[in-house]
Amino acid sequence: MRDQLPAAKKFLKTHFFFFLSLILALALRVYRIDTLTTFGRDQGIDFISVYKIIATRKPTLLGIKVSLGEFFQGPIYLYLLLPLFYLLNFNPLAGAYTALLVSLITLIIIYRLTSQIFGKKSANFSALLFAVSTELVTYGNTPLYQHFAPLFMTTSLFFFWKFIRKNKPLDVLLTGLAAGLAMETHWLFSSFSLAVFIYLTLRKLKLIPTYLFGLLLGLLPTIVFELRHNFLNTHLFANYLHQGNRLSDNWLVKTQVWLRALAIFFGGRNLYLGSILGLGLIIFLVFKKLKNKKNKAWFNLFWLLAITSLIISAKMSSLQPHYFLPLWIIVLIILPAVFFKGFGRKWGNLTLISLVGFNLLATVSQLNLNHGYHMPPGWSLKKIEKTAELIAQDSKNYQNFNVASLLDGDTRTYPLRYSLLTRELAIGRVEDYPQNDHLYLVAPKSKNIQADVPWEITSMKPFFIGRRWDLGEGIILYRLDKN
Repeated sequence: MRDQLPAAKKFLKTHFFFFLSLILALALRVYRIDTLTTFGRDQGIDFISVYKIIATRKPTLLGIKVSLGEFFQGPIYLYLLLPLFYLLNFNPLAGAYTALLVSLITLIIIYRLTSQIFGKKSANFSALLFAVSTELVTYGNTPLYQHFAPLFMTTSLFFFWKFIRKNKPLDVLLTGLAAGLAMETHWLFSSFSLAVFIYLTLRKLKLIPTYLFGLLLGLLPTIVFELRHNFLNTHLFANYLHQGNRLSDNWLVKTQVWLRALAIFFGGRNLYLGSILGLGLIIFLVFKKLKNKKNKAWFNLFWLLAITSLIISAKMSSLQPHYFLPLWIIVLIILPAVFFKGFGRKWGNLTLISLVGFNLLATVSQLNLNHGYHMPPGWSLKKIEKTAELIAQDSKNYQNFNVASLLDGDTRTYPLRYSLLTRELAIGRVEDYPQNDHLYLVAPKSKNIQADVPWEITSMKPFFIGRRWDLGEGIILYRLDKN
């Protein structure tokens, strides 16, 4: 036992900044997680799908419809959510905890990978930047498809690096497998799969079949669905491409999106700092000559990802910073090495410490303001659960009910619907509003619910307010009863 203590101390000292990153990542992501995680429309729909898989014991081969068109994601994201939902008895916080776990595992892989490629000092800063990035903190406490995809991309990069070092076909197979799983998690990672494909075509053409076989294994759930349903998703995606509703070819707009992305991922949401980082990275990669061929492979992969991202963006009907997420993962890995090679150890350290510190201050200052994505002020997972409990108690005497919301665009309030469904209440379906006798409505206190309101409420008319609960922070729960 005594012999083990010095070894443990030495290990902790050697990896001090890694453990610091892990502690920071955990603290920033778990802070008030029941209030600050997003439990919005997307999560409500996803969680209902997970609930049905467990309750009916019927697995699915299809994920959720994407926001851009009528085609669908793969189901891997739902299966990642499933274990904790089962263990925590469908508590919606299981989604946030899964996002936290995925984020911490991703950080570990990034540290291990970067230390092998560029050394421990670069790995320390990559891990610290991942831990404190304002956007990546939100990724780590909010479940969404794209938030889980970096786990598979970093795994794919890990095997890609093993292939570069050892030149084993098995590593190419595993690179493809993990890349396919990343695409199953979110279609936007097709840019990464394409970039690796181009790299192997230029460097190791004979291994392309091995890579494609791995990729197909990763995409197997979607492939099986397509074969069983006459390539439905493929046809839906083709229809989307043929509609011609792509984003304008205004490259100024696209450049602004790239700079904004650098700002929210690495610049503490400061556009000026994001622009400086982007400009400095491009200047370095254009003018700096690298002697180490293995390190050079990563900068080549950066350029390939930039090119494939541009190609795919040409077909998009909208453009958001996270659409280039595969590129930002590569930037996270190579950025410290760029600073060290560009400025030297002393100034590189100083610059990176300043960058990490700026991101940490920005993240801490915005923690209590963050509701993730699309959560109305005052509305949170914690309050949704409280509201569901009030409805569960009151509805014992008011059967044949439904729910609706005027807080945001999610008028059918899927998060609240999920919380009621898991309490095994007989809630009306989303098409049943005209047939229901009672409607529990969540609305801002200032909203006139008798005025022009969505169909979900007008279908109840004529009605009167049977009961009213003040939920706090300007939000009211009504029970509307039909006359």
